[in-house]
Amino acid sequence: MDNEAVGRGDPMDCDRQLSDELDQILKTHLGQVRNIVRTEYQTIIGTLERGTIPEQRSSTGFPGGSFDRPGPAAAPGTDQAPIPGASLEREVDDLKVRLATKESELDQARSQVEEATDKQENMERQLFEERYRNKELQEQVTKLRGILTKAPGGIIMDGDVTAKFMEVRNLAHMVVRKLYSSERISSPGNRNDESRSFFEPFVLKHIPSQYFENHFRGKVFDILDRNLFSRPQFGLGREDHKLERRLTQIEQDWKNLQIAVRYPKEMADWRLATLKCVELMRTKPDAPKETFEDIWDFMLPALTTNRGDEERGQASLVRLCEEAYSLAIMMRKSRDTFIVEKPPNRALLSEWADCAEEFANESIGHSASTGDILFCLFGGLSKIPEDHPTSKIVLEKAQVVVFGTG
Repeated sequence: MDNEAVGRGDPMDCDRQLSDELDQILKTHLGQVRNIVRTEYQTIIGTLERGTIPEQRSSTGFPGGSFDRPGPAAAPGTDQAPIPGASLEREVDDLKVRLATKESELDQARSQVEEATDKQENMERQLFEERYRNKELQEQVTKLRGILTKAPGGIIMDGDVTAKFMEVRNLAHMVVRKLYSSERISSPGNRNDESRSFFEPFVLKHIPSQYFENHFRGKVFDILDRNLFSRPQFGLGREDHKLERRLTQIEQDWKNLQIAVRYPKEMADWRLATLKCVELMRTKPDAPKETFEDIWDFMLPALTTNRGDEERGQASLVRLCEEAYSLAIMMRKSRDTFIVEKPPNRALLSEWADCAEEFANESIGHSASTGDILFCLFGGLSKIPEDHPTSKIVLEKAQVVVFGTG
């Protein structure tokens, strides 16, 4: 059996085969040795017995019997009789030659047995090595099985993303209802232009307060979208803002160059590898906290005066920002491209019916045409598959407020 056969065979079969081969070698050669010794022993005994039997003597004391019996005949051509014991000497000499031959054969048999023993030891060593190697392979197989039972990196199910998206959308609606008070809507004072342009139409009664909740929901989504959904998330903290800005700029440059469309697989590889490296940095992201602060600061002119509602609303807002960030990271970790998008204001809903749906309508305080989209309550969720970068699949339509009487 050669090494390759040992390597391919089952360890137990190899063990049995080695034992059988060794037994066969030992039986063959030891059997030959046994037969040689037995034969030579019988030959020697027989020869010695013939050589030690005394010659019969006659009553006269002379070999060969009486005077009447003739003695040994002379050898042909001579007058000498054969020398007694010469035949025995020849047999002994012949026996010595045969015995020397058999001793040589016995030495050869011993050599073969030693060779077989060495071969067995070598095979046992190889068998041990194969068993050890087999153990290592089994451990590797176990590890591979463990890997195969886990979801491969970059495989994010549409259902998981959709469920998280709907959870965030419902949380945003709940937060708005708990935190604001339409009776407390006041002028934003010296706050920024965005805040003044939002609150003043309600303070001046240009837009009825009954529409405030939907407008507020739309504004909360705008902040979530601006801070989390439309901005590439890398999971970096405040001390790493410089690095995050550079990474964001790289992605934006590639987007402008249509890299994601031309090389979607390479883009996905880069994104997933970058996120993995950031995880190894063990940094704490600041995006959820910053988003909470932006929303909280924005809603102060309409914040409820009910202490219990405020505390519950604040806790819900913290959760909303954390879940929205979790959604953003989940989408980023997919090899497919998930996007949260909204149709433009003043666009006709009929032109965006494949990705937007009417949630509410308003007919006062706007200079718009019937069917126009006034604003988006919450954007829609779509997916661009890695294998089909030019196609888009709408998973959830955007919720919009439309101008009209409904």
